[in-house]
Amino acid sequence: VGTHRAIYRLDPITLRTLNKLEGHTNLVNAIIGVDNMIWSCSSDRTIRIWDSKTCECLKVLQCDDVACSLLRVGDQVWCGERDQISIWSFKDAQVGLKTTLKRKHSDNIQQLLLAWNRIVWSASFDETIGIWY
Repeated sequence: VGTHRAIYRLDPITLRTLNKLEGHTNLVNAIIGVDNMIWSCSSDRTIRIWDSKTCECLKVLQCDDVACSLLRVGDQVWCGERDQISIWSFKDAQVGLKTTLKRKHSDNIQQLLLAWNRIVWSASFDETIGIWY
């Protein structure tokens, strides 16, 4: 569960807090699981990568703007920001910025969806939908 500045890992049966992942300095907007990692993005303009077992922060990635949404596409993680999508490649826990897609939106990209395992759809507060091949 993402909150303001923290992520809480809950027991699925009792909903008791198992771990508290701290490090973001603003609202946590999205969380996804990627292999043995947890990726989170925040209004603090960062993506944090956490070890899913130890809950240790492994890496902090800097975004150009508010990071609003995350989606795994193969061996990449797509991050919806204000008016662009940053694509981060990862392999064997090594992470590097692959590319940035710009100019389909003029406001925060709040949702990313993978269709047919190859096409990414993005939805923004600017009331537009982008389709990325």
